[in-house]
Amino acid sequence: MEEAGIIVKRAIDGLAIASTLNCTVPDLILINEDSPYGSGWLITYKVRLARYNGPVWLYGPRPPRYQISRNFCGVDVIIEYGGVLSRLLSDVEKRTRQQLDEAEDLSATMDTDCVESRNVPRSAKPSF
Repeated sequence: MEEAGIIVKRAIDGLAIASTLNCTVPDLILINEDSPYGSGWLITYKVRLARYNGPVWLYGPRPPRYQISRNFCGVDVIIEYGGVLSRLLSDVEKRTRQQLDEAEDLSATMDTDCVESRNVPRSAKPSF
C-alpha cells in the first residue's frame, strides 16, 4: 500500500490507536476483529468515542456475526478474508483504489460545476 502512496501506521491495540489519533487523522482505520490485544469491536467503538469520523473497516477470517454491533460501533466496512492475508491485502487495496477514484470523480464534477457557474453571463444569473 505504501508503494501506492498510502501512508500506513500500525497500531496493535486500542491505546496505540488512540495515541496515533492524537498525532494524526488517518484516511482509513483497518481493525482486526479477532485481535489478540482486544476485541476489534471494542477497539472500533473506542475509535468512534475519540471522535474519529473517517472510515473504519473491520476484517476477520469469518463472515460478520453481529449486524447490531456493526451499527453500534460505527464500522463502515466488514471484510471477510478467510484467514488468507494476501486476500485481505488485495481487498483493502481494491477498496481503497475504488474510494480514491470515487473521490477524484466527485472532485472533478465539483470543479466542473464551479467553472461552469463562473462562465455564466451576468444576465443569465438569477437576481435576488
